[in-house]
Amino acid sequence: MIRSTIFFVAAAAVLHTAAIGATADQAALRTTFEKDKAACQKKTTPAERSTCMREAGAAYDAARQGQLRTPVDQQRAAQARCDRLPAADRPDCLARARGEGTAEGSVEGGGVLRETVTRTVMPAASAASDAASAPQNP
Repeated sequence: MIRSTIFFVAAAAVLHTAAIGATADQAALRTTFEKDKAACQKKTTPAERSTCMREAGAAYDAARQGQLRTPVDQQRAAQARCDRLPAADRPDCLARARGEGTAEGSVEGGGVLRETVTRTVMPAASAASDAASAPQNP
C-alpha cells in the first residue's frame, strides 16, 4: 500500500505538470519536488517515507496553486513586521528575519527564538559627563 501511495502522488504530480506545461516557475517547483522526494527516500522506516512523500506531494500541490509563500513573500512579511517597530529597532529586526544572529529552540519545540546583539560605544566626552553627573555615595 505504501508503494502505491508514493507512486500515486508522484504520478499525479507528473500528469499535472505535463498538462499545464513547463513554465519557469513550474520547472522550479518540479525541481524542488524532486529534491523533496529524494530526501524522502532516505528516511529509515516505510512509515516515515510514506508520510514524507505525502507531505512533499501536498507541498507541491499547494505551491502550484500559489498557496505557499515564496522567499519574496517572506521578505515582504518580515519588512511589514519590522516596520511597526521604532526606527532604532528595525535594523536588528530585519537582521533576525534574514537569519542572522543566534537561534535557540525548534519548530517542534514550539518556536525558534532569534537574538542579535548590538554593542554601542559611548563617546569619551559623553561618558565623562555622565560619570560627573552621577550621584556620589558617601
